[in-house]
Amino acid sequence: MSNDPEKEIVLIRGVPGSGKTTIAQKSYPQHLLCEADQFFYDDDGNYS
Repeated sequence: MSNDPEKEIVLIRGVPGSGKTTIAQKSYPQHLLCEADQFFYDDDGNYS
């Protein structure tokens, strides 16, 4: 693992509800977290 989060990409795959986000938040707190579900939220935070 690199010590420079600006030069590292971590991909986590798994079935829905398996804890991918929780693992990412706990294991990589210094990284930017991007999730596919973010694509479906509007500016008001509604999921469509």
